[in-house]
Amino acid sequence: MSRTHRVACIAAIITIAVLSPWSTALGCSVCLAGDPLYNIYGGNLQQQGTFSAYIQARGWYKRSAHPPDEHGSELGGEHGDEHGEAHGDEHGEAHGDEHGEAHGDEHGEAHGDEHGEAHGENAYEDNASQRLDLFLSWAPLDRLTLTLDIPWAFNNIEEIDGEERTDLSLDGLGDVVLSGSFVVWRNREILAETWLGVNVFVKFPTGKSKSAAQGGAIEKHLQPGTGSWDFGGGISAAHHFTWGSLYGSTWYRVNTKGSLDYEYGDAFLANAIVEYPLGHGTGIKFLEPFTTNLALNFRWAATDLDQGQKFRSSGGSILYLTPGLQIRLPWFEGKRPPSVRSEVQIPLTNAWLNGFQEEGIVWFAGLYFPF
Repeated sequence: MSRTHRVACIAAIITIAVLSPWSTALGCSVCLAGDPLYNIYGGNLQQQGTFSAYIQARGWYKRSAHPPDEHGSELGGEHGDEHGEAHGDEHGEAHGDEHGEAHGDEHGEAHGDEHGEAHGENAYEDNASQRLDLFLSWAPLDRLTLTLDIPWAFNNIEEIDGEERTDLSLDGLGDVVLSGSFVVWRNREILAETWLGVNVFVKFPTGKSKSAAQGGAIEKHLQPGTGSWDFGGGISAAHHFTWGSLYGSTWYRVNTKGSLDYEYGDAFLANAIVEYPLGHGTGIKFLEPFTTNLALNFRWAATDLDQGQKFRSSGGSILYLTPGLQIRLPWFEGKRPPSVRSEVQIPLTNAWLNGFQEEGIVWFAGLYFPF
């Protein structure tokens, strides 16, 4: 590829990365797609004794059906049970208890499923929320880095049932996460070109998980916290070339039962990212502060459980294309200056999600301070 073509492609990536976050609707889940640590470290390693802080704002938009016990729109819910019971009793009087019971159960289940699907199209929720995270990272030992994620949630949901609309919002401290990353192998001790790491994390139930919104409504997806202790881990690796670097990671997250008798499904994340320093790659000096990256972020999630029953419109798979841009700030001297970072996750399809779910674009913007 010629230099002209490379510059044109990179310019297109920059345009998408800079403009999309502010001009498009914002996809949500307790397990958002992407690498939880990539925006902090990038494809590099944090050296022993160093400390860094990263402040990141993130926003998303998602439309989905209500959880079953809130509006009876999933698994038949109260509509299926009520109709099945009434129909079974009425039919049983005319044709006998045995036939009535069988017909009532069959008809109730069929009617419940049919009514749930139809009701889900007319009654749903729009989740347009934001989150502010403070990541504090420290490398106390060679190869080991610890990261504390302190989130603050700004959750906003509009519940829609035909012509009726209800706006709900809750803000507050979210669930704090402690992560540890350990480099198990690198091709050399200093300025490693290739390395392999192991990552683990635990999520604490620090956020409020039974709070009522204004008006007294308690909505599971509105809570700043889940009320559960969650944990997981994965592996990450990177290789640096003369023109840039490749980074990849996989994660598995185990979600346990939380408040309001709700359990989010376990999740698997896979990420592949290419970094391209513009100044180094193009030879254009004024582009040296800029680094672009392009990622594929995949997420699979199991179905959520509400009161022990599967929430049909939850879980499934989604794949995002994620362009990003890092800008090294020019006003600071030293080898590790601060930088601003921006990414936008663009869903390539919603067809792999279960039930009635539509995830939109997710935007990120952050400020990174190394010490």
